[in-house]
Amino acid sequence: MHSAPAVRYPVGRSRWHGLLLLGLSGLGLLAFILWTLSLDTPGWRQGLFVLLFVPAVALAWRQWWRWPSGVLVWDGSLWHWLGPARARTGILRLHVDVQFGMLLSLRNGPGRVLWVWAQRGADHWHWLDLRRAVYAPAVAVQAGQTASDSLVLPP
Repeated sequence: MHSAPAVRYPVGRSRWHGLLLLGLSGLGLLAFILWTLSLDTPGWRQGLFVLLFVPAVALAWRQWWRWPSGVLVWDGSLWHWLGPARARTGILRLHVDVQFGMLLSLRNGPGRVLWVWAQRGADHWHWLDLRRAVYAPAVAVQAGQTASDSLVLPP
């Protein structure tokens, strides 16, 4: 069995994530307005809702805005992250796969996790290559070998 082919794939903020945040924020605001209009006099509960809802929504939008963008690279043996701040090498893990996008995490040490959202629309031509690399089992590479030189034979 051979390793998946090398691939470079751009990742960044997810449009779907942004639309989901917009929809949930709008539904929360609509629920608050309807709730407040159904009361004779707004009370402390509405104030508490505003004190909790506004910072939560602001934090969610801030998280989305600061979502990392860069290039995810599979060289045939290791995963690499090439971002504007720094490069990382680590173990990639798939968390969500919805065919048009994948939520991935790259762990490169204890407690150091980089979350990325890969979308098919970012590079349609290499989407299937990325999917193959994510799902392919890792091939052990010995020192002095390249990933293409390694061959793991089935038992």
